[in-house]
Amino acid sequence: MEKLRRKNVLEIVLLCAAFFSILSTGCESPRVVRHPVSRGDTYYYWATFYGDEYNGKTMANGEAFSNDAMTCAAKGFPFGTVLEVQSLDTGKKVEVTVTDRPGKEQLDLTVNAFKAIDNASKGKIRAKVKVVGLAENAPKAAPAPAAAPEKSAEAKRVKKSLNL
Repeated sequence: MEKLRRKNVLEIVLLCAAFFSILSTGCESPRVVRHPVSRGDTYYYWATFYGDEYNGKTMANGEAFSNDAMTCAAKGFPFGTVLEVQSLDTGKKVEVTVTDRPGKEQLDLTVNAFKAIDNASKGKIRAKVKVVGLAENAPKAAPAPAAAPEKSAEAKRVKKSLNL
C-alpha cells in the first residue's frame, strides 16, 4: 500500500513538473524587443517617468540627463532609436529618443515627454510604443513581415496582459 502511495506521489510530482515546464516554455514575455528592430514594430508597455533627482546625472549612453529633453529609457532598443509613444488612455503621442536603460519598468520617459501625452499625477500609464526611427549604429533588419507585429498573437497577448 505504501509503495502505491509513493508511486502516486511521484507520478503527481512528475506530472506537475512536466506541466510547469511546458507552461513556462510558451510564456516568453510578449514585451521582449525582437532584434534587430525595424520601423513600424509595435509594442505595448507600462510607461513611467524619471524623477527630478536624475537631472544632471550620467545616462547609460554617457550623456547628462535632462527632464526637459524628449528622451526615454527603454529596455532592448539600441541607443538613438526614435520611438513614438502613445498613451492608450488619452490617445496623445510623442516622439522620444532612447538614451538610457530603465530600472524596474520597461519604459521611462522624461517628465516633459510624459506630460505631453498624459497627466503626470498618474505616474504610470499604458502605452503603445512604435519604432519610427532607427539608430545610426543599430543593425539593419530585414523587411517587415506582411502581417504587422501589432496584429500578431504576441501583440494580442500583451494587450490582454495589460487589460486593453
